[in-house]
Formats: sequence, structure tokens, C-alpha cells
Amino acid sequence: MARTLGELAAIARGQWRGSCEFDRPLAGVSTDTRQLCAGDVFVAIDGDRFDGHRFVADAFAGGAVAALVRYDRVDDLTAGDGPCLVVDDPLRAMARIARDHRRSFTGPVVGVTGSAGKTTAKEMIAAVLGHRFRVHKTPANENNEVGVPRSVLALDDSHEAAVFELAARQVGDIAYLADVVQPNIGVLLNIGTAHLEVFKSVERVAKAKGELLDYIRDESCVAFVNVDDCVIARGAKRTKGRLLGFGLRREGHFSGEGLVLDQEGCGHFSLQHTSFPRTSFQLRVPGRHNVYNALAAIAVGVECGIEPSESATVLSDFAPVGMRSEFLRNRGIRVINDCYNANP
Repeated sequence: MARTLGELAAIARGQWRGSCEFDRPLAGVSTDTRQLCAGDVFVAIDGDRFDGHRFVADAFAGGAVAALVRYDRVDDLTAGDGPCLVVDDPLRAMARIARDHRRSFTGPVVGVTGSAGKTTAKEMIAAVLGHRFRVHKTPANENNEVGVPRSVLALDDSHEAAVFELAARQVGDIAYLADVVQPNIGVLLNIGTAHLEVFKSVERVAKAKGELLDYIRDESCVAFVNVDDCVIARGAKRTKGRLLGFGLRREGHFSGEGLVLDQEGCGHFSLQHTSFPRTSFQLRVPGRHNVYNALAAIAVGVECGIEPSESATVLSDFAPVGMRSEFLRNRGIRVINDCYNANP
């Protein structure tokens, strides 16, 4: 990271308690003392089942140079532990630091959201971009208010493109994460009934997921949306950036045609696009839904200078992510393991 400890207070909106080496460069940020590296700043996050402030002393013993702590917990800490940056909310302070760090990155940044398929689409997009770029991507499915800032903070000078998965459990979550990620490419996969116990209606799901489009701010940015999803289509024009569609049924800028599912349910189709010859695709992941994920990846690839024929080669080798459309075979029996989540 390019910042120093002295600059951290203004970015995180905090005040220092204890002496600090203000000129010391930041090595990194950690929320887990088990993964903390010497020179990191430890972020004391509290949750329903954990209390990060209990581990501040352990963080300093492990080599942390400072800790972000909540203002009403600072008196619980031992004065000799080490320098603490006192903030209103360590989690939000970490998001501010991540947003500041993101500004130093000039490559393509992709934000992916939707009710289902986010992780697979993220992995497909990263695979396609990896054909030309050194890609940073969200680890596993660290797609929430902890994982996304932490993933953004892992961006470094070796990366040339980034893909982040964004999830929501309430209205406002995607806006919070997109403000950190600042995507210049947005992908909106679908609107469904996941987490309806929280959102209460599909319309509120659409409102939450559609917040990504608000961060595609101008013509230098682009949003790719599933034109076959009627709920998405109704709200897609909220973006101020370029709006391009992908799909199978309705006409879009990236239209899959002639879809055939083979004996294992894997999609074979061709891409119709005005700027390229018709290109054939053969996927190794089953399901019509994964064809949409592939179309999103192809679209992002084209935006980043990767031709559909190159994406076809990459996607023909793409293997399912664990417990998502995963083939398991045993004694002649084939099982499709898709049990990571239980979206209806």
C-alpha cells in the first residue's frame, strides 16, 4: 500500500491514541490475527459471535504496527498494547481505506452481482480476462462488507485487472460495496427470490441489486445486463454509463443463438455480434444458467479487448467451481453437486 500511518487518520476519519511512527508505510490491513503479517494494521471488527477488540493485544504481539478500534471500546484496551486509531466504526473505516486504495488502480475493475450465479460468473470473467491480464479476483465468495474491502486492499502493482463479487442482504448493501470497488464495468446477472425473507419482495431485490448501475457513472463505464430478465430490463436505464445487453431470447449486444444442451447438460451455442464473425462455444459446466454467466464473461472480455474466439478457448476449459454445478462420479453414478447454496 502506498499510504503511511500518518495519512491513515484522515482517510479512516479517526484519531490516534498512543505514539505512532507516522512516516511508516502501510504493509497491509488484517481482520484476523491468525493471518496477520508483520507490519499490518489490525482492524478490530465486532460481530454477533466474535469481538475483534479482544484480539488487539494478540495482533500487536504478532507484529501489527497499529490497530483500528471503536471509540467506545478504547478504554477496554491496555495502554501499552500499541498505537490505536480510534474511529466511529472499524468496519466502515476499513471500507474508507479500501476505497482510497482503489483509486490508485487504473486497470479494468469489474463488479458482479445478481441473485444467483455470482461466484461462477466472477470466476468465468476472471478466466477470460486472465487470457491477457494479470487478474485479481474476490477470493472464494468473500462478497460482503468484510470480504470486499479486504479483497480490494489486496490489489497491488502486479495486477492489471480486477473482478469483485458483490452480495446484498438488504437495500443499500450493493451501494456500500460499489462505493468501495468503484467499478468501471458492471455485470447484473439476474433478479430472483434469494433472501426474500429479508427483502420481502422481488421489487426490493431489484432495487438492491440495481444499485450497482448507479455506480456506472458515465460513458467511460459500461453496464452489462441480462436482457432476458424482465425485472432487470425495467430498471436498467437508471445507469448513466453505456448500457449493453446479453441474453438468449431477446435481442442484445451479445446474443447466444442455437443453444443445445448435451447429455451432461452443458451448453453449446454460437455468439452473434456485429463486430465479430459468428463464434461457437462449448461449455463444460451444465445448465442454461451457466450460458448466461458465459455470455457475461464474453461481453466483459470484448470490452477489455479480448475477442470472442479467445474467450471460446478459455471457456471450453473452464471447470465448475466447487459445489456449484460440479460433476461427481462414483461407480457409474453421476451426481451434480450444486449444494453450496439453496436459492429457490
